[in-house]
Amino acid sequence: MFSIKSIAQQYHERISGSLYRAITGVGTLKQVKDDFRKYGTLSSKRAKLIASDQIHKIFTTLAVRRMNDAGITKVMWKHDHPKTARKYHKDKWDGISGIKDGMPNGLDGYVFDLDNPPVIDQKTGERGLPGQLPYCRCRLAPVIN
Repeated sequence: MFSIKSIAQQYHERISGSLYRAITGVGTLKQVKDDFRKYGTLSSKRAKLIASDQIHKIFTTLAVRRMNDAGITKVMWKHDHPKTARKYHKDKWDGISGIKDGMPNGLDGYVFDLDNPPVIDQKTGERGLPGQLPYCRCRLAPVIN
C-alpha cells in the first residue's frame, strides 16, 4: 500500500498500520514517527520527515480521488509554507507562461489538469502534484468552473 524504500520489508506491515491509524484519526504523527524509529532504527529527524511526507502524500492522493469522483479536472497549485519552500514552487505564476508547454515561470497559483501535472523539479523534469517531493508542503485546490 505504501512505498517506503528505506525500511526493511518485514516492518512494512507495522508501519503501514501506523500510517493508517494516523490518517483515520486514531493515531498521531508523533506515534508514526516513534514507530518509524522503533521499527526502522531511524534518527528522529529522518523518522519525522518520512512520517509527515507519507501522510501528506496519502492526503493528496485521497483529495485527488475525491476530486475525480466529483468530476473536477482542474486544480490550482497553492504554496504557503515559507520555511521549506522551493523557489520554483513559491514563485507566483504570471498567468501566461506554462499554458502550452507545462513549464510555468512559477507554480504558486498555477492551474493545471489533474491528468497532466506540471513539472515540479526543473532540474530533472519530473512531473507531479503538490507535496510529491520531499519536504514539499504545497497543496492543491479544486478549480470549479
